[in-house]
Amino acid sequence: MKSIRQLILVALLTTILTGCIMDKKKIEFNDYDNHEFVIKYSELIGGNQDIAQIIQFNRNSPSYTYSYSGQNGDLNLLTVSENDKELLRNINDTKTCKNFLYDGDTSISCNQEMSKEKIEAIIPNFPEKESILNEINKLNNEVKFDYTLNESFTHRANIEIIANGPKEEVKNSFDTIWKKLEKYENVKINNNHILIDTNDIDMNIKIENDELIYRVEITKAP
Repeated sequence: MKSIRQLILVALLTTILTGCIMDKKKIEFNDYDNHEFVIKYSELIGGNQDIAQIIQFNRNSPSYTYSYSGQNGDLNLLTVSENDKELLRNINDTKTCKNFLYDGDTSISCNQEMSKEKIEAIIPNFPEKESILNEINKLNNEVKFDYTLNESFTHRANIEIIANGPKEEVKNSFDTIWKKLEKYENVKINNNHILIDTNDIDMNIKIENDELIYRVEITKAP
């Protein structure tokens, strides 16, 4: 009799555990085609009239790289192909960007604050996006962004938000984010490093040197 009860109990536990596993869903991003991606990027870069004008007009080659760092005095950096470096030599008047510096070759830099909200908007929507950003924004944070367009018209964007504060607050924010994400089967954690595994987007959140770092990499082929 006792063994029958034990067998029933084991069967019930197995059913419950199996149900829990089956209930787990994969985290998925909303449909996000190239057109929407380019629109969101254009809304960001349009805030810097000087660099936007170089990007949008008169280029001989499609390839270029643009980067922004809030950590380095709001540094904007544009690098173009060899075919387009003449465009950089001819810049005289600037409208919005300060401290223009030409490296004599294929890059220019200047200082201008860019919209953090427009950078965050480039991250595709998914169920926990706002929860993650709200938690990160409780801490002091800076954003880094870079975008590359290559000769085959493949777009790549990298977004990195670095948040810092008291050690305990950083850990609490990380733990809160993990509690939001642990219900998804394609989200893993290892040594304060959360990895979100999807086909289209590379995303991870981790604590490194007592900072909370949120990284997103987006690649869009033509």
